[in-house]
Amino acid sequence: MKEVSFSRTVKEVRFGAWVLDPKLQTIYDGEVKRELEPLLFKILCYLIINNQQIITRHDLIEDVWCQNYVDDNAINRAMSELRKVLKSNQQRGLVVKTHYRKGYSFFLSAEVIYFDNQTEVINTLTPSKEEPDNTQSFSTSNRIKLPLIGSVCLAALVSIFLIYKPVLPTEPDTEAVSSFESNYEEHVLSWVDGEYANVFSSPDAKKVAFSFTPNGLSNSNLVIKDLDSGIERKLAVSEKSISPIGWDEDSSRLFYRVDGADEVCEIWSADADLESGGDKLFDCKDRIYRGSGVGEGHFIYSKYNYRQRDQLSVVTYRTLDTGNEFQLTSPNLNSYGDRFLLYEPSIRRVFFERRQHDIKELYMTDLDGSDKTKIFSASSSFWELKYVKSTNSLVWFDNRTNLIYTYSIDGNKLSSIAQLPLDTVTYLGHSFISESKMVATTFPHEQSIYTVSLDDKSLTPLINEKYIDIKAVRAGDDVYFFRVQGEEVVVMYAEKSQGGYRYSELAGGINQDILYDYNNKLLILKADRSIKVFNEANELIDEIIEQGVISDVNVLKNGDIGYIVVGEGGVGSHSYVYSVRSRKKSLLPIKNNVWFDTGDGNRLFYLTSDDRLKLIDIETREEYLDIDFPSRVSKHLIVKSEAHIYYANGNIIYRLVDGEWTVFMQLEGGIKVINMSYSPQHKQLVLGTLKRKNNQLVLLDINAEP
Repeated sequence: MKEVSFSRTVKEVRFGAWVLDPKLQTIYDGEVKRELEPLLFKILCYLIINNQQIITRHDLIEDVWCQNYVDDNAINRAMSELRKVLKSNQQRGLVVKTHYRKGYSFFLSAEVIYFDNQTEVINTLTPSKEEPDNTQSFSTSNRIKLPLIGSVCLAALVSIFLIYKPVLPTEPDTEAVSSFESNYEEHVLSWVDGEYANVFSSPDAKKVAFSFTPNGLSNSNLVIKDLDSGIERKLAVSEKSISPIGWDEDSSRLFYRVDGADEVCEIWSADADLESGGDKLFDCKDRIYRGSGVGEGHFIYSKYNYRQRDQLSVVTYRTLDTGNEFQLTSPNLNSYGDRFLLYEPSIRRVFFERRQHDIKELYMTDLDGSDKTKIFSASSSFWELKYVKSTNSLVWFDNRTNLIYTYSIDGNKLSSIAQLPLDTVTYLGHSFISESKMVATTFPHEQSIYTVSLDDKSLTPLINEKYIDIKAVRAGDDVYFFRVQGEEVVVMYAEKSQGGYRYSELAGGINQDILYDYNNKLLILKADRSIKVFNEANELIDEIIEQGVISDVNVLKNGDIGYIVVGEGGVGSHSYVYSVRSRKKSLLPIKNNVWFDTGDGNRLFYLTSDDRLKLIDIETREEYLDIDFPSRVSKHLIVKSEAHIYYANGNIIYRLVDGEWTVFMQLEGGIKVINMSYSPQHKQLVLGTLKRKNNQLVLLDINAEP
């Protein structure tokens, strides 16, 4: 595996007319300043660092995309875009050279400037009739021994490669994995009525931190519990909520977030005994949910609103006394970004989750972010990791399937899968103390379906069963809705009968979105790469299949289906309109949007990848609307009625009136919106909701005798 990015000690890189700023990911030629997309930035750095050899397509797939397969067209598009970005009035010559049937090389010499004002010159590839070898050789002046540039420290690089091997297949072979059923005992750790959340066990396994909201109150307290003595220490701030976000690597201090009115967000730290008081570290514009202290005075965390996109996060390394930050990862703009999971000091590795549209990928990297390796892929999220030093393994829990996975870093594969009983309580937050002990919270929410009348704003239960029901659409008097069952999201059909509904399961699998065309009586289901259309008799009558991931789907006012496809490798997106009548699709003249719907005439509403809602005429390109959202969100919930656009965030539903967002209604009783659809027949919003309820903090003793 070749080096992909520069060390944080690099201040700038000069080549031709350009100056590259690795921290800001920008290039500047004295006149024009351009911000590079993460993928293009990675390719550029990769070509410069590995300047003494031809980079093959296989190299790009393995080291830059970090995948097993990338379509040639995706590579061609990325290289074409990079060449366009590198052209300017000041830089007209060749920068990236194509070697026929071999690959690419960086054509210019590059000068690397470090913060200590030392310089390294990376010369261009020397022309040769011989095939390039696989070693890196730099011709440098004033050479500096830094481990992140090329092969300056070959022995260290080789030792790292031997321990941390390349990428696993997307679909790992689990036939040879040891799979077994496991029992456990559950011990209640706290008996006070209220809501327990945000569980973080200390690295030394002696304490657990969590947030607790007492019955009848809206703000949470911070609690640290000693697992040996059972003693609890609490921290509360008037009219503010406190939530733990992680520990220092030696368990001496806890990091926590303080949330107040007007979106106030602050990051603090305190000694583990909470006796000496806390220290404010910095303000956080966007909420931070997980982090870890590193060494003396450093902090790693997931930073949201990356590139001005609410849902996009990046793993960030911060020096606390100066506030200086640099990003360890470069997520693709057509993904949900990277979420920090764990820093393990014994091997000096950072583990994070990359959230693609169709899959979750587990990565590890070093503290410079230069040695990234994808080690596993799954359909479910990696909520928390435990590193087991004795076996050099990772352990995680999938709370949708009650499976505990153990992954061997040395073997580069799953080593075991333990199945906990499925007919037990559902656990939400969890944190491993050891391989066989886990602190968890029981599920703290009721999930039900409500309707809201657009006329009188009345809130009425629609589906209120003791299951995890997350989204619904109305079909006359009947209802179709999603129900979570283990790792599946199944489609349920609620047929209206005397005194209520008769329920039946219509379709299994992992469904992602559900819509209903009331005029044509059609049910529409979206999965990763397909859209299925069912008639009134619930018979499959049509199916749209795409090679790329379908990120969004919508029923347009004329009965056509609008949808968005993310390109292979996560590069770019395209919007299509599909006619169910003619079974033909057409491409819309908009790119890199995440949602769209039709307006009057040729007008089109769409949400851009940088979270702006626009209204344009698709023929004349005249723009009628360009607005931001009233608050930062982790998920955009947008529907369009005949007259307005509605947008939900938490317990507030907004309505767009005369180009401005106004509060349509605020839900009471701890209810929050997680999904939303519109029923034109009933003039109602149909809401998938969460409602707080009391839960418990428990200790699971796994493999214990029942």
